[in-house]
Amino acid sequence: MANPSTRREPTCSLASTRSLSSRVSPMICLDATCHSTPRATRTPDVFLWAWSPPLARGTTRFRRARGRLRPALACGNSVIYKPSPLAPVTALILAEVLKNAGLPDGVFNVIQGDAETAQDLILHDDVAKVSFTGSIPTGKKIMKACAERNIKPLTLELGGKSTLIAFEDADVDSAVACAMMANWYSQGQVCSNASKVLVHRSILEEFTTKLVEATGKMKVGDPLDENTKVGSHILAEHRDKVDGYIKSAIAEGATKVFGGERVTVDGLEGGFYLSPCILTDITKKMTVYKEEIFGAVLLIIPFDTEEEAIQIAND
Repeated sequence: MANPSTRREPTCSLASTRSLSSRVSPMICLDATCHSTPRATRTPDVFLWAWSPPLARGTTRFRRARGRLRPALACGNSVIYKPSPLAPVTALILAEVLKNAGLPDGVFNVIQGDAETAQDLILHDDVAKVSFTGSIPTGKKIMKACAERNIKPLTLELGGKSTLIAFEDADVDSAVACAMMANWYSQGQVCSNASKVLVHRSILEEFTTKLVEATGKMKVGDPLDENTKVGSHILAEHRDKVDGYIKSAIAEGATKVFGGERVTVDGLEGGFYLSPCILTDITKKMTVYKEEIFGAVLLIIPFDTEEEAIQIAND
């Protein structure tokens, strides 16, 4: 990147790489979020960013991007930012904002591309740091790639299975609201989704009734409609994957108490819509109990003691 004339040009770069200082190399950010640790000026770092959700003003992703990029830029690093090909536009808007604010060309760079582009960036000799947030299998591949040449520093934040716990003294209405935010936000396409909702048995019936009632009032439809609460999945394949988790849970003995149905929206018949799903009668052997679903599928799991809840949460 320090000498673009001798290397392959980026597929898209709003801020040109031609003005990169010879003492500064980029930081690469791959996938959903980018993490940077303030330190002395060094070569460029690469950020690989995912679509979940795309960068947008006021969203968690926008705030997280600012929080990750500011330390890297403030400490003298240049940044190469590769967004997901499924959400390419907002990264360019951010680059435009930074350029208009006076950031020199070549300090913040946007490169569009797919997995091959990410691989080229990771293996580039001038890249000093890579940051990635996403799935464990992809994280393993990136870790291996970073070790192949120069053992590059790497920050990983990989998928997991988060838990929300509602104890017997919880305000049930608040607990329901928290569970909905932890599962229905962005159609559940969030890495911190608390899909395992543990509810003390003494409030289980009230909690379930209120959750089903509140979820049933959510409108599934056009995300540009202000009344819409549930939008489309990013891809038909991803909707099918979430739908597959629901079907496998039912086949393994779970009970579907609400949702999990494909929805046709007027005027958007080709959309990838699936209503939020609530499952009960969950066991530890079920796939949905063990794996990250990355969709709007909420598992209600009762418990009796704090020790039991902690054990389930950490299982």
